[in-house]
Amino acid sequence: METLLETVDAGGAGLPVTAGRHEQMLWRLCRHRLSVAETAAHLDLPVSVVTILACDLIEAGHLTTRSQAPQVELPDLDTLQEVLDGLRRRLSA
Repeated sequence: METLLETVDAGGAGLPVTAGRHEQMLWRLCRHRLSVAETAAHLDLPVSVVTILACDLIEAGHLTTRSQAPQVELPDLDTLQEVLDGLRRRLSA
């Protein structure tokens, strides 16, 4: 459910005309990287159905998956301590 889906850019080719309505909507939604759970909510479909549709599109090369969100660099402990000290000073004044 947390797997991220993303449309594969195939040079603007899009899906074949034989793609069903739900496949087309899923493919369009995934232009903006979304999780399986989010796409299910947007499409108002069960996660299991979206998973099957996504698998079909992945197999055909129209979608790709990302196992997790990109990692971000967390602030160092000194910065966090400065923020905490500043908040304490502000709240005690």
